[in-house]
Parts: sequence; structure tokens; C-alpha cells
Amino acid sequence: APIFEVQNNAATVKYLEVNADEVKTETQAYSAEHALADGTNIATNCALGNVHSVTLAGNRTLDNPTNLKAGATYLWIITQDGTGSRTLAYGTVFKFPDGFTPTLSTGIGAVDILSGVSDGTNVYCNLLGDFS
Repeated sequence: APIFEVQNNAATVKYLEVNADEVKTETQAYSAEHALADGTNIATNCALGNVHSVTLAGNRTLDNPTNLKAGATYLWIITQDGTGSRTLAYGTVFKFPDGFTPTLSTGIGAVDILSGVSDGTNVYCNLLGDFS
């Protein structure tokens, strides 16, 4: 595979392969955190990255994300606001073990992390809770 290098002030990164859907690299790859707009329905465009965050200011629904890629992993960092006890419903593409839909931590400022891997249609998830 062709190798090319990109240099900046901090380091040289060697990319092994680049095409329209993926970049393979010899170094750590990551996606900057993307802040989602809080609202009754919360939209996620996965083309903007793999890590998303939102602070809930009411009971919300995390809508089905757009632009899912098969084999991609995604994270949602969900924070309770200064009131706490906010609930989150999930779109139909979010699948949980044994069909059990998890409940968020309810404390003021509590942080939960929803992680999942996609098959391009669904996101197979787990919720890690209460990082307050």
C-alpha cells in the first residue's frame, strides 16, 4: 500500500492507505468530541466524528444517527444538567444486550457513556453509568 507522510510542528504521521471511506495509519487515530444540540430530539450526524457529547436539560430522545459506517465505533457522552433526573429514550437503531434499554444515572452532573459498534444500520450498545 502506498505510504505518505504529513508533518506538523509536533510529529510526522505515516498513513498507510487513504480512500473515500477510511484512513489506515501507524499511529493513534481519534475523532475530536462533537457537541450535540440539546433538544427534545437529539440528532447525531456520525459523519462529523465518532465521539459526541450532550448535556440534557430535559427528558430527551436520542434519534437514530445518520451516516453510520459498518465496523465503526461510536461514543455518546451524556451529562445530566444542574437539575438531574433527566431521562433518555433511544431511536430504533440503538440495540442493547438482551433487549434491555438502560436507564441513565440521575444525579446532578452525572456522566454516562453510551458506546456502540455499528453494522452500518444498527448500533450495538452498552451504557456505562455514573461517572460523577
